[in-house]
Amino acid sequence: MNLTARSAAATAAGLAATMLATPAFAAAEPTPPPTAAQITVDAVTSGGGGCASPNRTVTAVNNDGTIAIRYPAIDILAGAIYNQPDGGHIFKNLARANCAVTLQLTPPVGYTYAVIRADGTGYATVPAGSTATASATYKFAGETASSTAKATFDGPVYDTFTYSDQPAEPNWAKCDESRGLNVNLAGVVNHRDGDKSETSWLELGGLDDTLFSLKLGIKPCS
Repeated sequence: MNLTARSAAATAAGLAATMLATPAFAAAEPTPPPTAAQITVDAVTSGGGGCASPNRTVTAVNNDGTIAIRYPAIDILAGAIYNQPDGGHIFKNLARANCAVTLQLTPPVGYTYAVIRADGTGYATVPAGSTATASATYKFAGETASSTAKATFDGPVYDTFTYSDQPAEPNWAKCDESRGLNVNLAGVVNHRDGDKSETSWLELGGLDDTLFSLKLGIKPCS
């Protein structure tokens, strides 16, 4: 075999080996399913005396699948309330406040979401003879089914607190339907039987300006 023939044979052999070693096409990487972190917060509206400051706005952000409702702490005071403009104090047997928040959330196309855990924090200064309650109720707009996280205090209590709810059967949003998620945060302080010179105080939120948190779950529409 002459030199030209040998070279042609070698080239053909190398090409054949390359074709055998290289697959006809590369397999596409599977696309990972969406996570709750991809649920977007499209709008936030609020109302109620607890979050009515004209200089502050209720906001919400999705932190890796947990919606944090943000607003400076809500303070609810009963009993002797000092530092009045005239230098004296007033007395209130009962005090209450609420902040109603509606979140417009949008999951990825073809998926739905639900609240799988709800958490709140605060601080309670509840002297002997006084009581207080912190609660957060959440549900989809237009529905009657709701869930509630709640904490109650019988004085004396002077401490931080947490309250939470983890529904056994989460209420999933309807697919392909935009519906607001309503959250009502409320606090009540009763000082009727407390010392008239003392103050009962309930603070909702306060940690990093987070009033309440909602951990979301996500699943494909069926």
